[in-house]
Amino acid sequence: MKHPSLFTIRQTVKRLSFVVLLSALLVGCQPRPPHAGPYLLKKNPLGGIPMQHRERLIAMDQSAADSLFYVSHRQNRLPSGQVLVQINLQNRDAANNIWMDWKVVFYDEQTFKIEETEWYHTYFPAKEVRTLRVNSIRPDVQNFTVILRSPSTEKGIPYKVQKEYVR
Repeated sequence: MKHPSLFTIRQTVKRLSFVVLLSALLVGCQPRPPHAGPYLLKKNPLGGIPMQHRERLIAMDQSAADSLFYVSHRQNRLPSGQVLVQINLQNRDAANNIWMDWKVVFYDEQTFKIEETEWYHTYFPAKEVRTLRVNSIRPDVQNFTVILRSPSTEKGIPYKVQKEYVR
């Protein structure tokens, strides 16, 4: 059996190295896959301002949006610097009482969320107006949003408006 000469081994190693180097260059020159970033975020079509900074009242589901009428709201600064929020909402159903979950999120002047209340569960008798009240804890609050979700009947069944009722 003949052993390859040292010259033949070197030639084989050089050829193999050249093939590996050429393969690496070809693979490295491939365009980046479509999932590689960085990307710009899409802008909000309504002026780039998120809904929670434009609106005082937001419903998290359609049934919450359809269950109550917005009547009015008031925001006062207390002597301690805290913000007192009062919002009047009316049950739009003339025949059914409902329960609604709600909370308030408070923002600073740069629209960063700095405080958030717990979820409250409030009773709204048929056609009646209820006032929701809450104070901020921090004095540097500049803005707020009231969030509504999950209306239910007195028996705890998810509530859906059956037809349009007029005040």
